[in-house]
Amino acid sequence: GSSLQKAFLRMDEMMCGQRGWRELASLGDNIEKVSGMIEGLI
Repeated sequence: GSSLQKAFLRMDEMMCGQRGWRELASLGDNIEKVSGMIEGLI
């Protein structure tokens, strides 16, 4: 519900900033785990 929306909004904010890109780059393969969790929630 709303918590998932907030998570997506935060991801959107991260995408817009250079800091976010660096965070995403450092996360790397964690993205696969996150998307797997999201798929599990849906």
